[in-house]
Amino acid sequence: MTPFEREQRIAEQMAKAGGYWIPMMQVFSLGVPGPSGNENDTYVADDAVYKVNNLMNSGGLWHCSKRC
Repeated sequence: MTPFEREQRIAEQMAKAGGYWIPMMQVFSLGVPGPSGNENDTYVADDAVYKVNNLMNSGGLWHCSKRC
C-alpha cells in the first residue's frame, strides 16, 4: 500500500466516524446539482448547499492542508 492509499483509507475512516462520509450512491440525492468544477460538485437542497470534494487535484489531504 502506498502512502497515498494509506492516507485515503485513514481519511475515509475519519469521515465515516465523524458522520461526514456520503456514499457515492447517495450523493445525487443531496439536492439539485449546482455549479461544479474539476474536483468539486455542489448540490442545492431546500435548507443547505452541499459541496462534495473528491480531492482529485489536491494531491491528498496533507498537501491540501498545507495550501488551505
